[in-house]
Amino acid sequence: MKAGILTTIFILCSFYSFAQRYSSIIKDREIIDFMNWIVSNEDTSYQTWPRLISKGISQSWDEKYFTREGKDYDTRRISIWDWQEKGLDSFFTEDGMSYLIKQIKERKEKDWNKKFKHSVFYKKPKDAPATIYYAYAPEVYDYSLPLFSKDRKYVLIYVSAPGWGSMNLYQKIGNKTWKKLTSFMGWQA
Repeated sequence: MKAGILTTIFILCSFYSFAQRYSSIIKDREIIDFMNWIVSNEDTSYQTWPRLISKGISQSWDEKYFTREGKDYDTRRISIWDWQEKGLDSFFTEDGMSYLIKQIKERKEKDWNKKFKHSVFYKKPKDAPATIYYAYAPEVYDYSLPLFSKDRKYVLIYVSAPGWGSMNLYQKIGNKTWKKLTSFMGWQA
C-alpha cells in the first residue's frame, strides 16, 4: 500500500515537472499570467480587439545580448551591457544576466499553446505568398518568451508588429499587474 502511494506521488510530481511547456525554469502559470496582462494592457497605436497574435514564439532572444562580448554590429544589436544609459545594469547584475541566459537555453516550445485574453492566433491564408505575409495581416503581433529576473519583479520581452519592434522592460507592481519602465533596441520601418 505504501509503495503504491509513493509511486503515485512520484508519478504526479514527475508529471508536474515535465508538464511545463515553455520553460524548465519559469512556471507556465507565470508566463501565461504575464502574457495575458501584456496582450490586454499594452498600449499601441495599432490597437485591435481581439489582438491578432502570431502562434510562433518570436525567437528574438540570443545569449549574446546578455554577455559583455555580445556585439553584432551587422544586425545593429548591442549587448545589454551597453545599455547603461537606460539603467538596465541596475536591474540585472551579472548573476541576473546568467539567469536570463539560463532561461534562453531552457526554453522548450516554439509555439504558444494557449490563446491569451483578448487575442486570437493569426493563420496565414494558404494562398498567401510568404514574401507578402503582412499584407494579409497588418496587425499581427509577435511576442518572445518573457524573461524574468530571479526575484520575478522584472520581465524583459521582445514585441513586434509589422513596421516596428522593441525590447521592453516591465516591473511588477501588483499581483498580476505590470508597468513598462523602458523600451530599447527599437526599430521602425
